Amino acid sequence: MAIVYLSANLRPLAGGRDRVQASGATLRQVFDALDAEYPGLKEQIVEEDRIRPQLAVAVNGSVVEGGMVVPIDEDAEIFLIPAIGGGVGTEPAVWRTSRAAPKSGHAKGRQCSV
Repeated sequence: MAIVYLSANLRPLAGGRDRVQASGATLRQVFDALDAEYPGLKEQIVEEDRIRPQLAVAVNGSVVEGGMVVPIDEDAEIFLIPAIGGGVGTEPAVWRTSRAAPKSGHAKGRQCSV
């Protein structure tokens, strides 16, 4: 069976596990098997029979481009990776920091804003 590594946001749907096992000859079959064992998990991974755009899937260390028909070996490692947003000139709200100089030689000046 393939080992599927779950990102933190998916773990509650799998009883808190960080990895689960599932069988299938393609990603579609693996995700169907996951959904049979952990109802609701597939809908967080798949949208209209495609991998959700906010999620990347890597099989044996390589990000897949073939969608749901990618062949899966019995001993494959599948990683579900949430997309990372942002770009030049942007900072997610959680990472915005004040630009004030630190006081007392440490990073007290850094503040998180939402």
